[in-house]
Amino acid sequence: EDQDFYGIGSRSTRWTTNLVITIVFSSISPLISLLGLINFFICRAWYGYLIPFTETRKPDLGGAFWVQKLRHIFIGLLIYSIMMT
Repeated sequence: EDQDFYGIGSRSTRWTTNLVITIVFSSISPLISLLGLINFFICRAWYGYLIPFTETRKPDLGGAFWVQKLRHIFIGLLIYSIMMT
């Protein structure tokens, strides 16, 4: 499997970007939040099967990507709030 696109770091980045885009554009059109919710439910079903059954086992990094995702979400929403004021 290609770690540059399908790796856990890249996947986390795509999910974080999708979340920030959903939150930012939901202030313009509330329908976007419904589409974002549908997107995350589909991703949950898809990766809920993919990660435990088809991918090779990865070492546990102790939540390093989780902390990085939270920082990226915070920075994205901080930029959004600064640009809106």
